[in-house]
Amino acid sequence: MTQKQKFLVILKLIFSNVNQFTVQESYQVAEGPLSFSYPKNNHIRDKIRQLLQDLEGDGILINQRKGVWGWNKTE
Repeated sequence: MTQKQKFLVILKLIFSNVNQFTVQESYQVAEGPLSFSYPKNNHIRDKIRQLLQDLEGDGILINQRKGVWGWNKTE
């Protein structure tokens, strides 16, 4: 499972029933598990922001406004 796939699983588990979530909330739920899975990565928050952008590029997420993300309902 790739890092992006793990991150998406975490997001779906926690935020599947909400329309939007903040980047801070995504840090709170994903930083621990990703740090555990990738202990040599000292830039987990940077990676989380990159993964959010990647998932936006994949059409899964929408950046609603600065620091606020939501699910792409057309996906």
